[in-house]
Amino acid sequence: MSDSDSSLIALAASLAADFATRASAHDRDNTFPVENVDRMKDAGYTALLIPIRLGGLGGTLLDFILCQEQLAQGDGATAIAINMHLFPFGPMIQQDSLRSETELFLEHIARDRKIIGGGISEPETGGTRRVWPVFQLV
Repeated sequence: MSDSDSSLIALAASLAADFATRASAHDRDNTFPVENVDRMKDAGYTALLIPIRLGGLGGTLLDFILCQEQLAQGDGATAIAINMHLFPFGPMIQQDSLRSETELFLEHIARDRKIIGGGISEPETGGTRRVWPVFQLV
């Protein structure tokens, strides 16, 4: 495991430890952990899979899996919620060369700490036709 791999996993473990302090309260009160999302934005975790040259953390698929596993140990609901944001990046980034508009999109997400949301499994969104749907940035 490289130093960068270790640092990403350490970041996820640190976030998880913080999230664990609130997880049971959010579960009990049926509330969304907005402060956890804010912490992930501040820490750059929301740009985990975006290449470093575009302002992200440059994580690989294996990093993603190991980091999400760590995050889930602290708060499973937060790990699932951020998974929905991070999931679409894998196929976008795995292409041999990114289109310039994709690079701009990823840079914007990394730089401005935006969260994406959108349907990718419903036929109406284009996700099942291997055409990227329009995402909403939050």
